[in-house]
Parts: sequence; structure tokens; C-alpha cells
Amino acid sequence: MKNIITFLLLTVATTFSVAQVVTTSPEFPTDASAVTLTFDASKGNAALHNFSGTIYAHTGVITSASTGLSDWKYVKTAWGTNSAEVTLTSIGNSKYTLEIGSSVRAYYGVPANEEIQQLAFVFRNSDGSKIARAEDGGDIYAQIYSETAVIITSPDAAHVYSIGETVQIKAAALFANQMTLKVNDVEITTVSASSIDYSFVADFAGENTITITATDGTTTKTETSTFFAHKATEIAALPAGLKQGANYIDDNTVTLVLYAPGKDFIFAKGSFGDWATSLDYQMKKTADGKYFWLTLEQLEKGKEYTYQYVIDGNIIVPDPYSDKYLDANNDQHISNTTYPDLIPFPTGKATEYVSVFQTAQPQYQWQVTDFQKP
Repeated sequence: MKNIITFLLLTVATTFSVAQVVTTSPEFPTDASAVTLTFDASKGNAALHNFSGTIYAHTGVITSASTGLSDWKYVKTAWGTNSAEVTLTSIGNSKYTLEIGSSVRAYYGVPANEEIQQLAFVFRNSDGSKIARAEDGGDIYAQIYSETAVIITSPDAAHVYSIGETVQIKAAALFANQMTLKVNDVEITTVSASSIDYSFVADFAGENTITITATDGTTTKTETSTFFAHKATEIAALPAGLKQGANYIDDNTVTLVLYAPGKDFIFAKGSFGDWATSLDYQMKKTADGKYFWLTLEQLEKGKEYTYQYVIDGNIIVPDPYSDKYLDANNDQHISNTTYPDLIPFPTGKATEYVSVFQTAQPQYQWQVTDFQKP
């Protein structure tokens, strides 16, 4: 049990150290902006945290001509070139700044007919022996916005709210002089400004839709986002004979059981529901408050399903009793020879570790059939 508790604590810590590795000034830069980028070396993989030497940026842009996030364009310098234009300035507390010219477009030399979508970075020391990346091991990105973009910065769509909880709704539009907020198609407020900050009290269980409409009298733009609120947790006895973890009821049915005393509500999220938060996957709780459980039906026989638990809206953990985990940071290094047909990590839907269950698992064929345990 000690190992299980330690695993849970470590997973919670890594999953929710939300890494704001870089920030920009202005907050919503356009391609015409001069930008001061601040890199926090204590975030992400923290490879340069408390580093005493000079730090350099390996940087390019993601444009409308890029085929994906790995397809950097107009990279400033070759890897290992320690020029002044990619040298960061220390401002203390493991934070550094990079000045991006008179404009983003001019700094990277992007032609006018190409849309700049994101700035891309990897930070390094002089010889590249220390490399700072995002928390998941990937590259670090900063968004570039259209001058007519409507930007919703809050709430966090991944957070699960309670009925009666305040949902802080924040949005901005650089071009606008009027903004209107609707929640579930009901108008909440209209302000004569280029930003909106509204405290909304959640009153509907399930997915709620936020609609922001911004206008300057000539141009009108609309953007939507969502937040999720849970229902009251159903109290129900744990079916007899079940243990912690995934219980295989039959080839198409699994009951998940999680020991989580003192918690209010828990959702199971996974490939069985395309990783969406849904009231269908809110777990029941036993009367003593110690166990949460959920039965999943109509599963595909023999298929591997990935999943995690979302606890009280802001703690995400895999199942501590799972017999198989996927690792976002390391699975890419496992060859098909070492582990044939490893199910891919659900990138973009989950981070860190996810659990796997599979009904009708093939039985392992033992190579030594007469082994005697000591």
C-alpha cells in the first residue's frame, strides 16, 4: 500500500505542475508586434533550472506552410550557433528574456503571404549538453494571434466544476469596442470594451457552452469554448466480489473501482468515451465514502482501452491497480521488436501516464511449463 500511495502522490505532482514555460509581452502578440519573451527555466523539463551559464534559443516559426508542429520554418540559426540574436538575458530566479525584434515577421524573415501561427523554441546551453523542452518532452510554443482574433483565456476546459461554483470567464479581442457573453445561448452581459471578465455561477450539470461575440461596429467575430459541471455523486453499494482496479465482468463489461476516501466526485475518462468528460462516466460512491466505482458496458471484446481518473475536478491519476501503463515521455523509445504492437499513447487527449484495460485478454503461453517456485 505504501508504494501505491507514493505512486499516486508522484503522479498528482507531475500531472498538475502546469508549466507556463514561456510567456509573452504583449500577452496576445500579432505578427506585427515587437515581443519580449520570458522563459522560466524552472518549468517544463527544468533542464536549465539554476544553470549559471549563458542560455540560447533555438527558434523558428510554425506558419500556414508548415505540415505540423514539428515543421519549423525560418529557423533563426543553425543548431549550436551562439549568436547575439538568440542569446537570452537573465532577469533572476531562473527566468530569462529574449527580445524578438521590431516585429515577429521581421525577426524571422517571414514573407507577407505566409501566416505566422506559433513561435517554436528549444532552449540550450552553449554546447547543447543541457536542453530545455516542454514538460512532455516536446518543443515549446507561443501563440501568435490574428489582429481580429477573439481569445478566450478562461475557464480551463479540462477543469470540472461543481454546481454553485464560480466560473471565471475571461476573453479579449484586440480590435473590438464591444463584447457580448452568452452561456448556453443565454445572454449574460455586454460590455463596451476589448476584454471581458465575468464571474459566472455554474447552474447546469454537464457540458456548458460559452459564446463570445466581439465587434468594432464593422467587423464581428465569434468564438466558443466549454466548461463542465458535475452532478451530485450517486451513493451506491459496491457490487459483491469486486476488487480495486479493473474488474472483468464479461467480454464486453468492465467495472472500475478506485479507493479514494474523502473525495467528493470522480470521473473516468478514456478511449471508451473518446476522452470526453461526460455525466455517463461520473463514478458512484459507496456510503462509507471510501470507494468509487463505474461499470462500462458494450465494450469491444479484446480491444485495449486507455483511461485515467479525474478526482474532484483537478487531480488526474492513472489506475494504481492497472497491470499496464502507457508513458507519454518514454513509450516512443520502445521498439516494435521489444514490445510488438504497443498501443499508442493518446497524445492530445492525456498527459503523463494512462492505464490500460482489455477484456478477453489472450492467455500468455508459458515457455517453461514445469517451473517450481522456490
